Amino acid sequence: MSIGQRIRRLRESRSMTQQQLADHLGLTRASISSIELGKSDLTVPHLISLVMLFGVSADALLFGTEPPPSAPPASSGGGLLPVVVDRANQPVIKLLNQAAQAGYLQERADPQFWEQQPEIALPDPKYRQGQYIGLQVWGESMQNTLNGGDWIICQLVPHLDYVQYGEIYVVVCHNRAPVVKRIEIGPDADHFLLVSDNSQHPPYPVAKADIVELWRYDTLIRPQPFTLKK
Repeated sequence: MSIGQRIRRLRESRSMTQQQLADHLGLTRASISSIELGKSDLTVPHLISLVMLFGVSADALLFGTEPPPSAPPASSGGGLLPVVVDRANQPVIKLLNQAAQAGYLQERADPQFWEQQPEIALPDPKYRQGQYIGLQVWGESMQNTLNGGDWIICQLVPHLDYVQYGEIYVVVCHNRAPVVKRIEIGPDADHFLLVSDNSQHPPYPVAKADIVELWRYDTLIRPQPFTLKK
């Protein structure tokens, strides 16, 4: 089986059309068709995106060789990111509260850590592609945009080159709990600038080499008190 055939099989297993996959990769539907037919080659960024999208290893995608079941794919910064599935082998969105985020760097490669976290399913098919996570917002750095207690659903960024300046991201760095910030152009090519929406929290640079994982804000879930009227 060729790499194009494997991509087609994985795409169809997720009930994705060629156009949906093209939109995800930033390509045209004709380009996807050409790749699946073996007429065009994959670029490295697109290979990384497919590895993260389908939850397979690069070896499995390129050569058809499967890694050990416990081996999770590599993240954008070289860390480990397991793809968590339910009993029907469908990816789920795991939710990390403040306490879970505190130990995330040390625990994220442990299957038992993920088993202990609650999960949700959202109706849009895009959330069933194994690349989303839910995090609880805490602190006041993003106040007026995101409040403490909010939950945000975020999409994994497969490569730092995909960062869109001015957007909100969850940034996971070495020796630091995840933080929710806007990413702006840094002081040099090797750094991003992390900016809070609360002006009382000054911006600060972070080295791109220190980023282990990066998640882009996608959806807000805001708990609201509600009382039924008689």
